[in-house]
Amino acid sequence: MDLVQKESSIAERSDQTAEERPADIRQEEVEPINAAQGQENPAREITIETPFYTVQLSAKGGSFSSYILKKYKETVAVDSAYKQLIPESFKKGEILTALSGRSLDGLEDAVFSISEADDRLILDEGKQTVSFSWVSADGTVLTKDYTFDPDSYLIDLVIHIKNGADRTLKDQLVLSVRKPIEENQGYGFVGPGAL
Repeated sequence: MDLVQKESSIAERSDQTAEERPADIRQEEVEPINAAQGQENPAREITIETPFYTVQLSAKGGSFSSYILKKYKETVAVDSAYKQLIPESFKKGEILTALSGRSLDGLEDAVFSISEADDRLILDEGKQTVSFSWVSADGTVLTKDYTFDPDSYLIDLVIHIKNGADRTLKDQLVLSVRKPIEENQGYGFVGPGAL
């Protein structure tokens, strides 16, 4: 699968020194996330419904597993289903988060705790943020804040990383948007060839 990636340097975005970072994360911040993360069902999904779309986000990876447009259909048939933007084959989610140097062990298979207790939110007015938090083995906290606006198709994503380790994170933050490979497209040749 093709990946479209956006990278930003964690070291460049931080105005703190390495010595200050571990002190910024207090144990009372990490413990509730760790407890919730341990209890979170990896198969749990939260559904957010607005007048424009219905999306599902999974605790596994803290990423989209479904994005359905309510004002568009799959085909022109009267009984056609609403347009699904995420193929069923994308079981790991649509927007993948990683660090280029892979300095946070377990991030690829992380199960995030979800800030909302309800599994379904219906937004008719006013923006709402849903947070997905994960704590690595070294105490580093990664939080994804998705903000949903009932008046727009746009969804904001802000990622916070609080370094809980005694080292400086010099990796690049990578957001990968998976793109499906279209079937029956490309070039092929069957037959003899010569150089």
